[in-house]
Order: sequence, then C-alpha cells, then structure tokens
Amino acid sequence: MEWYKELCEWYKINKRDLPWRESKNPYYTWISEVILQQTRVAQGLPYYYDFIDKFPTVQHLASASEGDILIVWQGLGYYSRARNLHQGAKDIVKNLNGNLNQPPNVLLKIKGIGPYTANAIASLTYDYPVPVVDGNVYRVISRFFGIEEPVPSEKARKIFTEILLPILEHVKPSDFNQGLMELGALICSPTSPKCENCPLSGSCFAFKKNSINRFPVKLKKKKPQKQFLYYLVFESVKGKTVITKRTKGTWIGLHEFPLLDSSESIEVLELTKTIENEFDTKVLSIEKVYECKHQLTHRSINASFLKIKFSNLPTFKNLITFEIELDEIHLFPVHRLMKKYLDTHYKREI
Repeated sequence: MEWYKELCEWYKINKRDLPWRESKNPYYTWISEVILQQTRVAQGLPYYYDFIDKFPTVQHLASASEGDILIVWQGLGYYSRARNLHQGAKDIVKNLNGNLNQPPNVLLKIKGIGPYTANAIASLTYDYPVPVVDGNVYRVISRFFGIEEPVPSEKARKIFTEILLPILEHVKPSDFNQGLMELGALICSPTSPKCENCPLSGSCFAFKKNSINRFPVKLKKKKPQKQFLYYLVFESVKGKTVITKRTKGTWIGLHEFPLLDSSESIEVLELTKTIENEFDTKVLSIEKVYECKHQLTHRSINASFLKIKFSNLPTFKNLITFEIELDEIHLFPVHRLMKKYLDTHYKREI
C-alpha cells in the first residue's frame, strides 16, 4: 500500500477526539487553527471552548466589541491575531454573507487569513485538494523525504507544497492533511519520536539513515533582545489605582499599569528619580512586589511590579489612563504579564 494511504488508515484509527472535528463547520476550524498556531492542543482547548461559547458563530464574533474578544483571548498572546479574527469576521459577514465555505483564493482576501489558514479551512472542512503545511507537516515530510531546505521559509513552503499537491488526487484531503499533522503531534515529535509506532518508518529516509535529529533543518534565529519593564502600581488611600491603555505595539488595545521601559536593569534609587521626573510626583516609598519573565519571539522580558506611594497625584502625559477600584481590574483586557501579576495579587473573575 502507498505510504499516503497507510497514513490515512492510521489517522482514521488513531485520531484524537477534538471538538472542531465533530462537524464540518469552517468557523470552528478557523478558530481552532488560529488558537493552535500559538499553543498546544491541551493548552488551547479551554480557550477554544470559551471562545466558541462566547462567540458561537461568525456573526456573533463580528458584532462583538474588541474589548470582549481580548478578554477571552488574554493569556494566549499574539493579540494581533485576535484583532484580525474580529476584523476577518466583519469581512466575512459583509462580503461573503457570513459563509466561510469558500475556496482558498477567496479566503485569502479576508483580514488575517494567510495561505496556511485558508488551506486548512478549505481542506479540513470540505476536502478542497490543497496541502496544509504547518510545523508538524514540515517535520514529518522533511524526515520522510530527507529534505534539507531550512524551515520555515517561503521557499520551503513552495517545495513542500509541490511534493504534497499531487498526492491529494489519490486521497481524501481532510484525512491526509490531518493525518500528517496528527502523526507529527503524536508520533513524529521534535524530540524522542516514537518511530517504532510510526506507520511510515519503513519508508522514512531519516529513520533508515539513522538521522532523525537532522530534520527539519531550521532557519537560524536572531538572539532576542533583553527588555526590562517596570510597572508602577500607584495605590491611593481610597483604594484606587491607575491603568493605561496601549495605543501601539504588540499589546495595542490592552491595559496595564503605567510603566518605565528600559534595555538595561535600573536600580531602585534611579527608578525613584525617573518616576518623579516622568510623572511629576514625589515618591514616598517604593516596594518591588512581584517579578516575572516572559519570552516573545524577538524579546526577552524581565518585568517588575512596583507598589508606589506618592505625595501628590501623578501626572500622566500622552497616556490614556483610567482611575479604577482595585477590584474592577478584571473588567479590562490585559496582556499575559499583567495577568500573571493580577492572578497572584487579586481575585480575577473572568
């Protein structure tokens, strides 16, 4: 039996019971694929259930507020994807009458839907004959054929697409594409793959050459830059605090405490002087109450949360600020660093 047919048979027997596979609903597939682009299935499932519960159809998503969407999304990171989902839903309702059952070239016109997601929606929900090339597929196919082109790159995507496209004429595309992804997730893992359980090991180049760890060849990554963020928790005698809303950058639209941003660590004495100059106030005391680290693609963040007591109300220039009760913080969408702090110091009702 040809390897691709063996893969499809293996998938039918071993596939996981996942909620978006229960029906051929392109909206469910779309949401699941965006979530799983940035997290593993076990971590992504609670977010998926919550998202579908809050926004069960593309119409519900289109009519929701950005703040409501960001609150459900917080903790996943890559908040631009949540904003793109929102705008994409509006595009689908306006231009496609809410119908996601479209070929990839039409789906590509939707905000936030790229080649991978367009192919996934079209192939997995109504068997459009296009390959779905994600990290799992890169790994499985590079090992199986011994492909040394570094991934991910546009050149690699074209090479892998050219290999897989003719195969889709002989199989059910949804089974084949999901079979490749499932094999990569369950058997052909990045480290310690279970080759003894793999239905393709008998024909696998890397297995036969004892070179599993060579594949896939990865593009060299730039060393992430260090960033030190000092969040200022101003607490008044009335039990209120101040938060700001980001107007640009990775976390645009999310809320946080006012901050000082630096490429180097800052000592407490210097912090005090900087806070007094930046916010036109007199610092009576400063206490570091929480520290955490966070890794982004190009940044390695060290965050410190400082409880500040002051003599006069700080002045916040060029910032969108809100003076709120401490127990109201959970009403505002925040990024992961803020969530870590709030989960440690305040009860959050999300």
